[in-house]
Amino acid sequence: MPSALTDGWIELLAGIGITEAAAPLATAVLVLPLIVSALASLLLPNNLSALGGVGVAAAGLLTASLAQGIQVSTAGSEPVAVWSGSPLSLYWLGLVIGFSLSLGALPSFRLVPAIVVSVAAALAVGPFALAFPQGQSSIASTTDRSLPAYVAAEARNDPRVGTIVLVPQADGGILARLERGAGATLDQQSTLAATGAESTDEIDELAGNLVSRSGYDVGTALDELGVRFVVLTEASSEDAGDAASAVRARAAVSLDGNAAFSAVGDTRYGLLWSAVDPEGGRAEAAPQDVVGPFGIAYTAGLLLILLVAVLLAVPTGLSLERARSGAPVAGIDDEPGEATGQFDDGTDDV
Repeated sequence: MPSALTDGWIELLAGIGITEAAAPLATAVLVLPLIVSALASLLLPNNLSALGGVGVAAAGLLTASLAQGIQVSTAGSEPVAVWSGSPLSLYWLGLVIGFSLSLGALPSFRLVPAIVVSVAAALAVGPFALAFPQGQSSIASTTDRSLPAYVAAEARNDPRVGTIVLVPQADGGILARLERGAGATLDQQSTLAATGAESTDEIDELAGNLVSRSGYDVGTALDELGVRFVVLTEASSEDAGDAASAVRARAAVSLDGNAAFSAVGDTRYGLLWSAVDPEGGRAEAAPQDVVGPFGIAYTAGLLLILLVAVLLAVPTGLSLERARSGAPVAGIDDEPGEATGQFDDGTDDV
């Protein structure tokens, strides 16, 4: 059960008289038939497949539980935990395998258990599936840009134009990120093309010298990173406070007094500054080793796995012949004497 329940799930439970505090229990009751069915597969004879399915579920659940307590990165002043969605998917896969084996072992009366478990599981996850169409998800549809229109217009001519986005934090710090073109959207994200640690250090160093006056050579850093604009956003509602307001005011004063920038104005995304280029050239950074050898090897591995899966799924002549053959196999359902063609007539040969 996710730690943060969607409003749609809470409203659905409230409509049938279940309080928010009882929501985890209600979810557990709905998932319980699937769990019991999966565990029942361990009681089957020759349950090697059942052990594999339940083992996969146990490994996924254990990994997801451990992942929620591991925080190896930060986003500004907030720690970021390891994503537990992938092991949870493995957990659900193991439960489905165990349930399928239990259902297949029933000689009859399969329809009712299948309907009960399927309906209960659908009710457990249904509100989450409907959250996005109902506008209750944390992810929402938006435009094709996340930066001011002034930057988006420049990006039409120069798709690699860089923008430093500064976000005040509640602890008095600054979150800095580098965005290309009209801004980063969710469908453009890729872990294979994520910014490396070296580039992040350069961005952090540049941002620290932008929000405070220093003797740092800003022009050279802007040229190396291909930065043309700086956006200073408002602090988010949960981070709004005296510390965030103070660091935002200090950053605005520092950027206004920096000869390397020219103020453009206030936009709905925040205050915008443009880098001054005395020579009239573009501060453009060409992508270098965006994917790298690891990305190429990773992609090749995925394609190889896909190719093997497709080849295994293609029916062969032997499999088609077996499917068409309806001849019974001797020795499975016949008596021993019938299978071997030998009969005892009650007399012994002399």
